[in-house]
Amino acid sequence: MEAKKETTREIAQKLGAAISEQRKSLKLTQEDLSRFSGCGLDFIYRLENGNPGVRLDKLIDILMVLGLQLTLQQGKQGVVIGLNGVKRNASR
Repeated sequence: MEAKKETTREIAQKLGAAISEQRKSLKLTQEDLSRFSGCGLDFIYRLENGNPGVRLDKLIDILMVLGLQLTLQQGKQGVVIGLNGVKRNASR
């Protein structure tokens, strides 16, 4: 049986959840993150809620503030979302 492929929306939701989790672990509000990153509050809300149409430059600004990095690697596992060195396969 072949594994179900993740949709773009599902991957975006998992990325948003990881970003929200990291923000909360740093005890930051969405307003704090908006101020520190220079991104609008609406953008942060959409990102954390899994909107797949976010801008890459703003995503990178958010990741930098949160101390996260986006890593790409070749493989057949699909998208892997890493948070604080812990890798999560998005197809879970």
